[in-house]
Amino acid sequence: MKTCTTAEASQSLESLCDAAIAGRSIGIMHNGQVVKLEPVSEGDLDYLNREYGLTDDEVDTAIRKLKDTGEKAIEDGTTVPFAL
Repeated sequence: MKTCTTAEASQSLESLCDAAIAGRSIGIMHNGQVVKLEPVSEGDLDYLNREYGLTDDEVDTAIRKLKDTGEKAIEDGTTVPFAL
């Protein structure tokens, strides 16, 4: 598991998110505890509905926009895909 402080995480949050999406185990130390950073699967729509009060259509739209944003960032060279 890659572990970093909250200060380090704030400086490299995008790359940490990319790593977590790629399947790498990421932990962020906060108040003496490790908080795990992991993606929410598309199949876990109930979580998104409960946590954020989104409808299924809103969840689908959000997922599509996140994917599009990530793909555009890769195309623009502002980020790169993470490879293990």
